[in-house]
Amino acid sequence: MNKYRKNSARVKMWEAIRGLSRFTAFDVCQLSGASYQNVKRYLRALELAGYIETRGKNGRWKIYKLIKDTGFRAPIQKEIRCLFDPNTGELWVQGYSYQGEKR
Repeated sequence: MNKYRKNSARVKMWEAIRGLSRFTAFDVCQLSGASYQNVKRYLRALELAGYIETRGKNGRWKIYKLIKDTGFRAPIQKEIRCLFDPNTGELWVQGYSYQGEKR
């Protein structure tokens, strides 16, 4: 099992996302201190997995809304191009969702 790292960039991004009703990648960069490329990759993974959705544009920035808030622990993007949610045990891989057993 992965150890939860509360000061990681992804955790800070997730906290920023959960704290805002609507947000842009720029907002997440500013609040989390993460690089734009890192934020962009994470937002794309969250969008593909159904955690956030696009709600228009503000100039050049897409506006996002969190639609699936599963808890304080940040969903983890894995190297195999998947997203794991430690709150629900759910794993999302290229359009498929798998529900694991919670222990």
